[in-house]
Amino acid sequence: MSNNIFVLGFGAQKTGSTWVANYLKSHPQVYVSPIKELHFFRYFDEGGAWPNSFFENQLNKCCSELRREALADRLAMENDLAAYQGYFKKRMSAETHFCDITPAYSLLPLSELQRIRSHFNRVKPFVILRNPADRFWSQVKFDARNDEGPNLGVRLNDALSDQNYLKRSDYLGILGRLHTGFSEEEVYVDFYENFFSYEGIAKFCNFLEIEYLKPQLDVVKNSSSAAKMRKGQRKRIVKRLCEQYEFCDERFGSSLPSSWQYDLSLSAS
Repeated sequence: MSNNIFVLGFGAQKTGSTWVANYLKSHPQVYVSPIKELHFFRYFDEGGAWPNSFFENQLNKCCSELRREALADRLAMENDLAAYQGYFKKRMSAETHFCDITPAYSLLPLSELQRIRSHFNRVKPFVILRNPADRFWSQVKFDARNDEGPNLGVRLNDALSDQNYLKRSDYLGILGRLHTGFSEEEVYVDFYENFFSYEGIAKFCNFLEIEYLKPQLDVVKNSSSAAKMRKGQRKRIVKRLCEQYEFCDERFGSSLPSSWQYDLSLSAS
């Protein structure tokens, strides 16, 4: 597989990764795993139950033979890079690219990024950055599922001091590690607010070195509830994540989307 291009999605969570996976799955040049999030590369503690416990649970509930086989192969690969590559090789036919989109890879340490960089000849890492407050609120809603009453506000309070939420909002750390493990030119970075457009997808395809296929932009995947964020809630999130807004403002300047710039003004008020 030395000539195949490895497309690696780094998230973050609630930035449209399911839509991207489905778009690439429809593309004849790209093989996307039946398991969208493989959780192979190590962002978690060694020796713990995760992620095998998750895949074992999925296997016990699974009816599709294709997915059952994929889950069994995922469980068998452990931390073996050859088995990871073999997982794709076994399933690919004429595709030139293979793809793993796991939003939790945004938490990967530099050592794991260097491991990826040294093992795969042609890697196309990409990350989509969503307005931090919108991403944070979407994650809170998604984790709450149907619990949208006053408890959603309680969940937000808890999330604002929860490192699991804050780490996924740490664009400064995510881009810092990615741009150390890879050169800046090797990593595709775009804003959620710009990405989901015909022009945005065309640029993405050009980066991946695949033909542009017109996307269905009205298809929403894995959406959170419709509960709206109140202005006071937005202001609290923005102030908690002000370092991320300031970093992105300094890093991207005038290309920062307008909603981000509005939130920057909130953080200063």
